[in-house]
Amino acid sequence: MGVLKRSVFLLVIAVLWLSIGTPIVSAAVDDDYRAEYASIYAGNLNDQDAMKVAERLDSWNWTRHILGSSSRNQVRWWSITGQDPAHPGEYADDADLLYYSTHGASNDDPQLTRQRTLIYVNGAVRDRLYADGGDAAGNPAITPSGWRVTDLQSPTRWNNDLEWVVLAACNQLEYWGSNEDGAHEYARAMLGYPRRVHSILGYHEWAPEAPLYSDGLYRDTKIALDFIDSQSSSTGYESIDWAWESANEAYGIPHWAALRHAEHAGETIWRPKYGSSGLSVDADSSPWAKPNIEFVYTSSTFTKDVY
Repeated sequence: MGVLKRSVFLLVIAVLWLSIGTPIVSAAVDDDYRAEYASIYAGNLNDQDAMKVAERLDSWNWTRHILGSSSRNQVRWWSITGQDPAHPGEYADDADLLYYSTHGASNDDPQLTRQRTLIYVNGAVRDRLYADGGDAAGNPAITPSGWRVTDLQSPTRWNNDLEWVVLAACNQLEYWGSNEDGAHEYARAMLGYPRRVHSILGYHEWAPEAPLYSDGLYRDTKIALDFIDSQSSSTGYESIDWAWESANEAYGIPHWAALRHAEHAGETIWRPKYGSSGLSVDADSSPWAKPNIEFVYTSSTFTKDVY
Protein backbone atom coordinates (compact mmCIF):
# COMPACT_ATOMS: atom_id res chain seq x y z
CA MET A 1 0.00 0.00 0.00
CA GLY A 2 1.43 3.43 -0.95
CA VAL A 3 2.17 6.09 1.63
CA LEU A 4 -0.76 8.28 0.51
CA LYS A 5 -3.24 5.40 0.42
CA ARG A 6 -2.01 4.16 3.79
CA SER A 7 -2.46 7.66 5.30
CA VAL A 8 -5.99 7.97 3.90
CA PHE A 9 -6.86 4.49 5.14
CA LEU A 10 -5.59 5.28 8.65
CA LEU A 11 -7.51 8.57 8.68
CA VAL A 12 -10.75 6.83 7.72
CA ILE A 13 -10.22 4.24 10.46
CA ALA A 14 -9.55 7.01 13.01
CA VAL A 15 -12.72 8.88 12.04
CA LEU A 16 -14.81 5.71 12.24
CA TRP A 17 -13.35 4.89 15.65
CA LEU A 18 -14.12 8.35 16.97
CA SER A 19 -17.69 8.28 15.64
CA ILE A 20 -18.33 4.90 17.26
CA GLY A 21 -16.29 5.23 20.45
CA THR A 22 -17.02 8.83 21.41
CA PRO A 23 -20.49 9.97 22.55
CA ILE A 24 -21.98 12.92 20.71
CA VAL A 25 -21.97 16.10 22.81
CA SER A 26 -24.33 19.00 22.15
CA ALA A 27 -22.87 21.89 20.24
CA ALA A 28 -22.31 25.19 21.99
CA VAL A 29 -25.73 26.48 21.05
CA ASP A 30 -29.23 26.03 22.36
CA ASP A 31 -30.38 22.47 21.73
CA ASP A 32 -33.14 23.39 19.27
CA TYR A 33 -31.93 26.88 18.21
CA ARG A 34 -34.85 28.61 19.90
CA ALA A 35 -35.16 30.64 23.08
CA GLU A 36 -38.06 29.21 25.08
CA TYR A 37 -39.24 29.80 28.60
CA ALA A 38 -41.62 28.41 31.18
CA SER A 39 -42.82 30.70 33.96
CA ILE A 40 -44.91 29.09 36.66
CA TYR A 41 -46.43 30.27 39.93
CA ALA A 42 -47.68 27.38 42.06
CA GLY A 43 -48.21 29.02 45.45
CA ASN A 44 -51.25 30.47 47.19
CA LEU A 45 -50.20 34.13 47.44
CA ASN A 46 -49.26 36.55 44.62
CA ASP A 47 -48.25 35.40 41.15
CA GLN A 48 -46.84 38.76 40.06
CA ASP A 49 -43.23 37.56 39.75
CA ALA A 50 -44.01 34.75 37.31
CA MET A 51 -46.31 36.98 35.26
CA LYS A 52 -43.72 39.77 35.01
CA VAL A 53 -40.93 37.37 34.04
CA ALA A 54 -43.13 36.14 31.21
CA GLU A 55 -43.94 39.68 30.14
CA ARG A 56 -40.25 40.60 30.01
CA LEU A 57 -39.23 37.52 28.04
CA ASP A 58 -42.15 38.01 25.65
CA SER A 59 -40.76 41.47 24.95
CA TRP A 60 -37.47 39.83 24.00
CA ASN A 61 -39.31 37.56 21.56
CA TRP A 62 -38.63 34.41 23.50
CA THR A 63 -41.04 31.60 22.70
CA ARG A 64 -43.51 30.93 25.51
CA HIS A 65 -43.64 27.24 26.33
CA ILE A 66 -45.69 27.48 29.53
CA LEU A 67 -47.15 30.36 31.52
CA GLY A 68 -49.26 29.18 34.40
CA SER A 69 -50.54 30.22 37.80
CA SER A 70 -52.15 28.13 40.52
CA SER A 71 -54.33 31.12 41.39
CA ARG A 72 -55.87 30.62 37.95
CA ASN A 73 -56.02 26.84 38.35
CA GLN A 74 -53.47 26.37 35.55
CA VAL A 75 -50.68 24.40 37.25
CA ARG A 76 -50.22 20.76 38.18
CA TRP A 77 -47.18 18.63 38.94
CA TRP A 78 -46.57 17.73 35.31
CA SER A 79 -46.06 21.41 34.47
CA ILE A 80 -42.74 21.33 36.30
CA THR A 81 -41.48 17.74 36.27
CA GLY A 82 -43.14 16.81 33.03
CA GLN A 83 -44.03 14.05 30.67
CA ASP A 84 -47.34 12.84 31.96
CA PRO A 85 -48.72 10.84 29.01
CA ALA A 86 -52.18 12.32 29.58
CA HIS A 87 -50.81 15.85 29.12
CA PRO A 88 -48.29 15.77 26.27
CA GLY A 89 -46.24 18.92 25.87
CA GLU A 90 -47.45 20.52 29.11
CA TYR A 91 -44.14 20.51 30.90
CA ALA A 92 -41.18 22.82 31.41
CA ASP A 93 -38.44 20.43 30.35
CA ASP A 94 -38.73 21.54 26.72
CA ALA A 95 -38.03 25.18 27.64
CA ASP A 96 -34.54 26.66 28.06
CA LEU A 97 -35.36 28.68 31.19
CA LEU A 98 -37.79 27.64 33.91
CA TYR A 99 -38.86 30.26 36.45
CA TYR A 100 -40.69 28.33 39.18
CA SER A 101 -42.17 30.27 42.11
CA THR A 102 -43.96 28.62 45.01
CA HIS A 103 -43.64 27.54 48.64
CA GLY A 104 -40.80 25.20 49.57
CA ALA A 105 -40.34 22.92 52.55
CA SER A 106 -37.17 21.57 54.13
CA ASN A 107 -36.24 17.96 54.71
CA ASP A 108 -35.17 18.81 58.24
CA ASP A 109 -35.93 15.23 59.25
CA PRO A 110 -34.84 13.04 56.32
CA GLN A 111 -36.14 9.97 58.15
CA LEU A 112 -39.67 11.26 57.63
CA THR A 113 -39.69 13.59 54.68
CA ARG A 114 -37.76 15.00 51.71
CA GLN A 115 -36.95 18.35 50.15
CA ARG A 116 -40.09 19.45 48.33
CA THR A 117 -42.01 22.25 46.69
CA LEU A 118 -45.77 22.64 46.97
CA ILE A 119 -48.34 23.14 44.24
CA TYR A 120 -51.66 24.68 45.19
CA VAL A 121 -55.01 24.28 43.45
CA ASN A 122 -57.96 26.35 44.63
CA GLY A 123 -56.00 27.51 47.67
CA ALA A 124 -55.06 24.06 48.94
CA VAL A 125 -51.98 21.89 48.43
CA ARG A 126 -52.67 19.50 45.58
CA ASP A 127 -49.20 18.18 44.71
CA ARG A 128 -45.82 17.89 46.41
CA LEU A 129 -42.81 17.76 44.13
CA TYR A 130 -39.64 16.17 45.44
CA ALA A 131 -36.08 17.01 44.46
CA ASP A 132 -34.93 13.42 44.84
CA GLY A 133 -36.59 11.82 41.85
CA GLY A 134 -40.24 11.48 42.83
CA ASP A 135 -43.00 13.26 40.98
CA ALA A 136 -45.80 14.06 43.39
CA ALA A 137 -47.56 12.57 46.38
CA GLY A 138 -50.53 10.56 45.27
CA ASN A 139 -49.46 10.40 41.63
CA PRO A 140 -47.89 7.51 39.72
CA ALA A 141 -44.14 7.37 39.16
CA ILE A 142 -43.22 8.56 42.63
CA THR A 143 -39.90 7.08 43.74
CA PRO A 144 -40.35 6.34 47.46
CA SER A 145 -36.81 5.03 47.85
CA GLY A 146 -35.34 8.18 46.36
CA TRP A 147 -32.81 8.31 43.53
CA ARG A 148 -31.76 5.37 41.43
CA VAL A 149 -28.48 6.90 40.31
CA THR A 150 -25.45 5.72 38.39
CA ASP A 151 -22.20 7.62 38.78
CA LEU A 152 -23.14 9.72 35.76
CA GLN A 153 -26.92 9.91 35.40
CA SER A 154 -30.13 10.10 37.41
CA PRO A 155 -33.84 9.53 36.65
CA THR A 156 -34.61 13.25 36.77
CA ARG A 157 -37.32 14.48 34.40
CA TRP A 158 -35.20 17.55 33.67
CA ASN A 159 -33.29 15.83 30.91
CA ASN A 160 -34.07 17.47 27.58
CA ASP A 161 -33.76 21.12 26.51
CA LEU A 162 -33.81 22.78 29.93
CA GLU A 163 -30.63 24.68 30.77
CA TRP A 164 -31.51 27.01 33.65
CA VAL A 165 -33.93 26.73 36.58
CA VAL A 166 -34.82 29.55 38.99
CA LEU A 167 -36.35 28.07 42.15
CA ALA A 168 -38.05 31.02 43.81
CA ALA A 169 -39.01 28.89 46.81
CA CYS A 170 -37.86 28.63 50.41
CA ASN A 171 -35.20 26.20 51.61
CA GLN A 172 -34.69 24.23 48.42
CA LEU A 173 -30.92 24.71 48.11
CA GLU A 174 -30.00 24.01 51.71
CA TYR A 175 -26.52 22.73 52.44
CA TRP A 176 -25.74 20.63 55.52
CA GLY A 177 -22.90 18.53 54.10
CA SER A 178 -25.27 15.57 53.86
CA ASN A 179 -26.29 13.60 50.78
CA GLU A 180 -29.88 14.21 51.90
CA ASP A 181 -29.77 18.01 51.90
CA GLY A 182 -31.32 20.11 49.17
CA ALA A 183 -28.02 20.99 47.52
CA HIS A 184 -27.16 17.33 46.98
CA GLU A 185 -30.68 16.33 45.96
CA TYR A 186 -31.01 19.05 43.35
CA ALA A 187 -27.47 18.34 42.14
CA ARG A 188 -28.74 14.91 41.16
CA ALA A 189 -31.55 16.60 39.24
CA MET A 190 -28.76 18.06 37.08
CA LEU A 191 -27.64 14.61 35.89
CA GLY A 192 -30.30 14.07 33.25
CA TYR A 193 -29.83 11.92 30.19
CA PRO A 194 -29.37 12.75 27.33
CA ARG A 195 -28.98 16.39 28.42
CA ARG A 196 -28.04 17.92 31.74
CA VAL A 197 -29.42 21.10 33.31
CA HIS A 198 -26.64 23.71 33.54
CA SER A 199 -27.59 25.72 36.64
CA ILE A 200 -30.22 25.86 39.40
CA LEU A 201 -30.63 29.16 41.26
CA GLY A 202 -32.53 29.54 44.50
CA TYR A 203 -32.26 30.00 48.26
CA HIS A 204 -30.79 28.07 51.19
CA GLU A 205 -33.15 29.85 53.57
CA TRP A 206 -36.46 31.67 53.05
CA ALA A 207 -37.35 33.07 49.65
CA PRO A 208 -38.52 36.71 49.52
CA GLU A 209 -41.88 38.12 48.47
CA ALA A 210 -42.79 41.30 50.41
CA PRO A 211 -42.44 44.22 50.74
CA LEU A 212 -44.54 45.89 48.09
CA TYR A 213 -42.67 48.87 46.61
CA SER A 214 -44.12 52.19 45.48
CA ASP A 215 -43.93 51.13 41.83
CA GLY A 216 -46.42 48.36 42.54
CA LEU A 217 -43.86 45.52 42.38
CA TYR A 218 -43.10 43.05 45.15
CA ARG A 219 -39.50 42.35 46.13
CA ASP A 220 -39.42 38.89 44.53
CA THR A 221 -40.63 40.42 41.27
CA LYS A 222 -37.95 43.10 41.34
CA ILE A 223 -35.25 40.49 42.03
CA ALA A 224 -36.50 38.30 39.17
CA LEU A 225 -36.61 41.20 36.72
CA ASP A 226 -33.17 42.46 37.75
CA PHE A 227 -31.82 38.97 37.15
CA ILE A 228 -33.51 38.66 33.75
CA ASP A 229 -32.54 42.17 32.67
CA SER A 230 -28.89 41.48 33.48
CA GLN A 231 -28.86 39.15 30.48
CA SER A 232 -30.09 41.78 28.04
CA SER A 233 -27.94 43.54 25.46
CA SER A 234 -28.25 46.89 27.24
CA THR A 235 -26.50 45.65 30.39
CA GLY A 236 -23.79 43.62 28.73
CA TYR A 237 -22.84 40.03 29.31
CA GLU A 238 -23.32 39.49 33.02
CA SER A 239 -22.96 35.88 34.06
CA ILE A 240 -25.87 33.98 35.58
CA ASP A 241 -23.91 33.39 38.80
CA TRP A 242 -23.17 37.06 39.37
CA ALA A 243 -26.58 38.18 38.16
CA TRP A 244 -28.45 36.05 40.71
CA GLU A 245 -26.15 37.16 43.51
CA SER A 246 -26.28 40.86 42.68
CA ALA A 247 -30.06 40.91 42.06
CA ASN A 248 -30.74 39.40 45.48
CA GLU A 249 -28.23 41.40 47.44
CA ALA A 250 -29.47 44.63 45.89
CA TYR A 251 -32.76 43.96 47.72
CA GLY A 252 -31.28 42.79 51.01
CA ILE A 253 -31.31 39.04 50.43
CA PRO A 254 -27.87 37.57 51.22
CA HIS A 255 -28.96 33.93 51.42
CA TRP A 256 -29.23 33.30 47.68
CA ALA A 257 -27.72 30.04 46.47
CA ALA A 258 -26.76 28.37 43.21
CA LEU A 259 -25.86 24.97 41.83
CA ARG A 260 -23.87 24.70 38.63
CA HIS A 261 -21.76 22.31 36.68
CA ALA A 262 -18.26 23.72 37.14
CA GLU A 263 -17.81 24.18 33.40
CA HIS A 264 -20.84 26.51 33.37
CA ALA A 265 -19.44 28.98 35.89
CA GLY A 266 -19.68 32.39 34.26
CA GLU A 267 -22.26 31.32 31.67
CA THR A 268 -24.70 33.92 30.33
CA ILE A 269 -28.24 33.38 29.11
CA TRP A 270 -28.81 33.32 25.37
CA ARG A 271 -30.02 36.66 24.05
CA PRO A 272 -32.08 35.70 20.99
CA LYS A 273 -32.20 39.20 19.48
CA TYR A 274 -28.61 38.63 18.35
CA GLY A 275 -29.60 35.72 16.12
CA SER A 276 -27.52 32.63 15.55
CA SER A 277 -24.24 34.55 15.80
CA GLY A 278 -25.08 35.73 19.29
CA LEU A 279 -25.75 32.43 21.04
CA SER A 280 -23.90 32.41 24.33
CA VAL A 281 -25.18 29.20 25.91
CA ASP A 282 -22.38 26.76 26.77
CA ALA A 283 -22.26 23.26 25.42
CA ASP A 284 -24.14 20.83 27.69
CA SER A 285 -22.07 18.88 30.16
CA SER A 286 -21.68 15.44 28.62
CA PRO A 287 -23.94 12.84 30.30
CA TRP A 288 -21.08 10.37 29.94
CA ALA A 289 -18.60 12.59 31.80
CA LYS A 290 -17.95 12.47 35.53
CA PRO A 291 -19.90 15.46 36.90
CA ASN A 292 -18.34 18.29 38.83
CA ILE A 293 -21.23 20.18 40.41
CA GLU A 294 -20.57 23.16 42.67
CA PHE A 295 -22.78 24.71 45.33
CA VAL A 296 -22.29 28.45 45.87
CA TYR A 297 -23.97 30.72 48.38
CA THR A 298 -23.81 34.02 50.26
CA SER A 299 -21.66 36.54 48.47
CA SER A 300 -19.56 33.82 46.86
CA THR A 301 -17.86 33.18 50.20
CA PHE A 302 -18.69 29.48 50.11
CA THR A 303 -18.18 27.18 47.14
CA LYS A 304 -18.37 23.45 47.68
CA ASP A 305 -18.28 20.48 45.35
CA VAL A 306 -21.48 18.52 45.94
CA TYR A 307 -21.11 15.88 43.24
